[in-house]
Amino acid sequence: ELLRALPAVEDVPSLAEVALGPLLRLTRARGVLMFVPSRLGRLDVAGRAGEAPEGDPHLPNVLAIGGAFEAALVSHAHPQAVRDLGEEAAAERRQLGSLGIELLLPLVGRGRLDGLVAFTAPRGGIFGYGVLHALADAAPQLALALERAALMAERALRERLAALGQMAAVIVHEVKNPLGIIKVSA
Repeated sequence: ELLRALPAVEDVPSLAEVALGPLLRLTRARGVLMFVPSRLGRLDVAGRAGEAPEGDPHLPNVLAIGGAFEAALVSHAHPQAVRDLGEEAAAERRQLGSLGIELLLPLVGRGRLDGLVAFTAPRGGIFGYGVLHALADAAPQLALALERAALMAERALRERLAALGQMAAVIVHEVKNPLGIIKVSA
């Protein structure tokens, strides 16, 4: 269900909406959060489903990109228990644990962290091998869809900026012509 819907997604909020429901059902987690990198050098919440924690105002400051936390996720690009994060990511481990997050699914593409899916405790008590294997199989597809959504957003921004530039050129031209005639006549 999830993998069939991913090719049609064109933006990050839609991806979160399409992906998080099936992931919630697959894992039987109480809640799931999707984080994406922001331009501020941190991971921001892009979507949530189920009984996902609303978050702590300090969370964006702790989940910074470029540090030991990101390195740990990229080097082991498979589902990871929060408790298994190393001592170099102790602050992130404590913060995620305080939110009830137990499992992380890094979305890694081209050797960098494109996003992160975080799961709270499952209703059955533990995440089974089958669930972990299915998440590991889905992660590359989710990373590609996330990268595609980011590229589509960048393309839309470039198109808007190009249209704005063209409009500014027309305005300058329309203002410059009458001013030139006034200057020549004076």
